[in-house]
Amino acid sequence: MIIIYGVHRFGRKKVGVRNDFCNSCKNEGVAEHWQSFDCAHIFWIPLIPLGTKRRWKCSHCGEDPRAETKMSPVLRYALLLALPIMLWSLWFDRPAQSSPDQMTYWMTAIFGGIWLWMLYGTFKRPTGLTNEERRATVIPLSTDECLYCHAPLTLQPHPQCQPCGIRIEGVPGRRRNATPPPLPGSARDHGVPGSVTAGPSSWSANSMSCEDQMAQWLSHPNEFGVPPQSVRHKRTYQLDLLGHGDVEVHLVEYAMPNGRQGRGFVNGSYTWSFLSDGVNTIDDDNLMLAYCGWMWLSPAIHTGDVVTRFDSAEEERLYLAQKQQQGLTDLSITNRYKIGTSELFEFTGRYQGQAAKGAGDTSHDIGFLSTDPCFNLPSIYFLLGQQVIKTMR
Repeated sequence: MIIIYGVHRFGRKKVGVRNDFCNSCKNEGVAEHWQSFDCAHIFWIPLIPLGTKRRWKCSHCGEDPRAETKMSPVLRYALLLALPIMLWSLWFDRPAQSSPDQMTYWMTAIFGGIWLWMLYGTFKRPTGLTNEERRATVIPLSTDECLYCHAPLTLQPHPQCQPCGIRIEGVPGRRRNATPPPLPGSARDHGVPGSVTAGPSSWSANSMSCEDQMAQWLSHPNEFGVPPQSVRHKRTYQLDLLGHGDVEVHLVEYAMPNGRQGRGFVNGSYTWSFLSDGVNTIDDDNLMLAYCGWMWLSPAIHTGDVVTRFDSAEEERLYLAQKQQQGLTDLSITNRYKIGTSELFEFTGRYQGQAAKGAGDTSHDIGFLSTDPCFNLPSIYFLLGQQVIKTMR
């Protein structure tokens, strides 16, 4: 009896797009994110609900662009061991005095050739870029309007089309050895005590521990230029980030030979530390919030997805008027960020005699007084961090 079974996908809809490199067809292009409610069926009758599923599809070949196309190392080594055993049995595990027949010669030639080909592929030196290295060179998708309905995009915090609900993903994959420039709101530009200097942003996570990666980052000439006296892993955060998915970030503490102490983050993509004594008073969770906001914003500025020089037609004036109504005085806009069609601003001012700063727009913002430890870092980091982090544990 033939049993027909499979999976029905109900309510299929497109929820996102991004530029990506496809492992299957080796093409760069738009990948589409599809969502559906899946049910297992027998003879086309839905029986078992499997829940809501999301899948990426390459626009060229329809396959998952991140799907692994190579044979797993375990299976490869198992076959390299099994094929010689099978060839041995063909020649020596047969009745005495009998000679090999023509089929034995053919099977020996075929399986021997396969074994030699696999042996060569296993131990040959790689040439060219790997799939992940090719993916790291893909330019993120940047557009001011939806690719499908051409409606203007809004910040969610990634550019998103409100009519059709499709989100434009920013960074296609974790970029290796990226060296983003200092942000316009960093201490280097405006005298904030927390200096976020540009240094080597990533090191090999496979060959070094998180302590070793941070030590090498701190030793770079763009940072302290000398090895730290000590580096200690403090805790590991499990994060679900918009545009990055599930990310594991290690928080480490370090001490330099001159007595300066600090904390830094290692996640295999961006190794970073906010170098400031004032930053040391920020608690771990808020510092992680700022780090995630920086990690989203810095490459977006570097690739042009976020514009920092533009003339605001109306939003800036409305935002300043809103802050004045809330009791802030001596207001000044220090930085501007345009993401799609959305405009965000950083400001400084005074509130009830205390220095104040913040970031946002008329619909959502964040602010700190000078007595708050978070005052020592650009407010835009915390604002975007709140939107980028979906879950943190």
